[in-house]
This record gives sequence, C-alpha cells and structure tokens, in this order.
Amino acid sequence: MKKAFSISLIFYLHFLLPVILSGGSIYLSPESKMGGYYDIKIIEINRAEASVKMRIRMFNYDAGKIYDSVGFGLQLLENGKWKGSLIGEEISFEDLLDPEWCQKYANGFVKSVEKVEQSSDPPIAILTIYCTDSAWTSHLLVGEEWESYAYEVAQKYDACEPILYQKVEGSNADSDESIGWMPVPSFLYAQGTHRLPNVVLIPKFTESSYYIKDTLRFTQENQHELLKLHGKYIKDLKTKHAGIFTWNDSAERYEIQFIGRGTRNGDYYGKYGSFEFPEEVGLFALKPNFKRHHPFLTYFELFKMTNPVIKSAQRTRNSVALEVTGIYDIDKLELNKAKILKLLNSNFIDTYGYVGETDSEFPLSRLLKYFAQKDSQNDLDIVLPKVANGIILDYSYEYPSKLLEDYDSMDFKSLVAYFEKEQWPCFKFNIELSDEVFGVQLEKAIQTVRPIVLNFVSSDIEHWEQPILWKDYQHLVDQ
Repeated sequence: MKKAFSISLIFYLHFLLPVILSGGSIYLSPESKMGGYYDIKIIEINRAEASVKMRIRMFNYDAGKIYDSVGFGLQLLENGKWKGSLIGEEISFEDLLDPEWCQKYANGFVKSVEKVEQSSDPPIAILTIYCTDSAWTSHLLVGEEWESYAYEVAQKYDACEPILYQKVEGSNADSDESIGWMPVPSFLYAQGTHRLPNVVLIPKFTESSYYIKDTLRFTQENQHELLKLHGKYIKDLKTKHAGIFTWNDSAERYEIQFIGRGTRNGDYYGKYGSFEFPEEVGLFALKPNFKRHHPFLTYFELFKMTNPVIKSAQRTRNSVALEVTGIYDIDKLELNKAKILKLLNSNFIDTYGYVGETDSEFPLSRLLKYFAQKDSQNDLDIVLPKVANGIILDYSYEYPSKLLEDYDSMDFKSLVAYFEKEQWPCFKFNIELSDEVFGVQLEKAIQTVRPIVLNFVSSDIEHWEQPILWKDYQHLVDQ
C-alpha cells in the first residue's frame, strides 16, 4: 500500500531548532525534524467509543521513544487525508505544531492514550487513542498505513473540556474584516504580470479559525474572471493550497503565495506555483463564535521574514539614494560592498544568486555577466565580491523612522490607510558608484518589486587599484 506522509514535510525542511531536554525525556520541537520516525498501521476503529487502535514501529531512534501522551496521540491522527477531514476543519497544521496551542487544547480532542509494548528492538507498540468525538477518527480506515513525523509536541497538557464537531453555518459568520484579517503591504509578494493592490489582506489566525464561505468555479470559457481574484486570499480546493492569488494572464500559470503562516519560530517565505487550471476556488470567512482563535503572526514577525526590496531610487550622477524595505535586522545582513552591488542588480540576479535568463541592456548587468562568463561562473554570489570594490566606492544608511514593533499598535483602518500610501518600513541607503551609467538600471529594478537574498554573498572582497569605468570595459563586453 502506498504510504501517506504525516505532518507536511514543508514545516520540517525549513527549520532547525535545538532539541530541548526536559525532566529526563526528550521534548522535540517540530522544526527539528528532518525525516520520518514511525511506521503506522491502523488495526481497529471503534466508532461507538471514538477510538482507534494503531500498530506503531519506531524506525528512527532520534525520536527517543513511542509516547503515550494526548499530544502525541493527536499528531498520530493526522495522515495524508488530514486536510480533507472533519478534524482538518477544526485543527490546522499550524495549530498542531504549536506547543502552546497543544498544551491548552489537545485534551479536548484526545481523552487518553493507552500503550501496550510488543517489542523493544525495534520498538513496537499498540496504541489505542480515545477521542472525544468519533468525528476526529472519521477520515481513517482499518488497514491504512503511513510514515509519521509525530513527536512529543508539548511538555505538559492542560485539562480541557471535550471539543465536539460542530458544522459551521455560514449565515452566522462575522463579516467584520478587522477581526480576522491583517492588512499587509503587497511588496511582500511577487507581482506577476499584474501589479497587486498596495494593500492585501491575509488571515490573522491559523486556518482552523476559518471556513470556506463561498465557492467559485471556473472553466476555460470564463477564465478571464479569475482576474477578479488577483490579490485576494483564496484556497485552491483541488490542491488545498491557500494564499494570495496572483494572476499571470494565463489559465496555465498562476501562483498562490503565502508568508509566515504557522512559522512563529523561524523565517519562512514561500509560494506555490501551479500549472493546472484552478477549477474550484474557496473564499475564507472567520468562523462565528469560534473559541480557539490563535494569533500566529505580528507585524514585527511578518516583516522580519522578508528579504530586501528596493522601494524607490533617486540618482544624481554617480550617487544613488535608495529606499529599501524588507530589512528588520541590518546587523544580521553583515553588509559589504558585494551585497550592495547585488541589491542594485535585483532585476538581473534571481533569488538564488544566478545570472538572470533574460539578457539585460544595462551597462552594470552586462558588465557583471561579462565577469561571470570570464570566470566561467553563473553564480554571481561568487563573482560579486571580486568586482564590488571597483564599482561601489562608498555607501551609508539610515534607519527607518518607524520601528517594526510600532505597526502592531495600529488599528485596522489606520494600517490600511498607511499601507495604501506605500508607507513601508524602509532603510535609506546612499551609494557612491564608480560610474554614473551603473545606476541607470534602477528604474527597472523598482518595477520588478522582487526580493533579493543577500546572505549567501561571500564576505571576502577583492581589492581594486582603480575604479571600474564603463568606457574601459565596454569594448570587451560588446565582443
């Protein structure tokens, strides 16, 4: 039987946090996982008593042991069909990976877990998980098998009243956007062929606080109507991906982008690309009278997850003044002239530091491509330190006037009005170039509104006796 993978890999491959030793047992954070731990097989389901019996074999000893806590049992209920299940409507992956949430609510879903050990090498046990409602086992079938990344999510679990399944009635939903949504500036997202509105709305809480209120269906005949969703937070009901919808003038090319959901302890910035026509799309609404809204994101956390983006540029001969957003800790960037040079070429260098596929007509990009080819290098993170000292003569910066923490004290309407005017938290850079023609491409860089990753650039900056001038290299570049 084909195995389903428990707890989506995406949460484990992007984080590494230390293992926390507590009370002689190993408390593992979700971010520490790099592979599977257990083989699971369901051997019995009792719908009347809302229990499920599983055979669990530990094949990775990094797991420590087979646990019998309610938090561990709750994680074991998850499998590849979680997102389409009743328990998946009530609990999001972000909730399940949050120690505070699990400590408070795990007992509301799982009353108890019984363990009967069968083998010590390898460790094998029969676990019986007793739930508070048979709905929480309704997605499981006897004989199902999967590989699990379950772990001991919290150090303790509080008592909790039983949480029973209750179907959400859309007519009672609260329509006040300020309660369940965060206005954020659209520079956080790639723009596609259509520029996003200055302000887009993203969920304030994890996905379990919302339900699909409206469903929209699209065909090849009405595909042009997808443009109405550009910049909206939606869920592709086929792929189950949710995020900001970005339309790219093609029914075969769209993106759903997400930032920060469920990543309270780490930096995460991502997007799902799809080449399939989005036939069915869901629009979220906040669940009425929901008791477990769990804030997952502050503006401080949101902004610190981003990478630098050039907001504006002014050029006076060989001097350039930039407003750069997406920086929350400038010391962490460990700036040098090579990183400043990469920032100036954000329209030419892709996210991973490679030369862009499209040829640039601008002198600076053409020059860098010449040096890359001369050294047989496609990775400009290696090339930039070799030439930066000859192009960037000097640079300085000023801090934003508004601290990132200040945004969390503003109300919904004030934030919308603020971001509408593109008042973003920006560092101001003043850069002196060796040749004024090296700054002419900045208008293009601003149009792309694309984040640039600076942390992979080498810190070993080579020395140049003389500034690099375009007239000295143009004939070589043109060859």
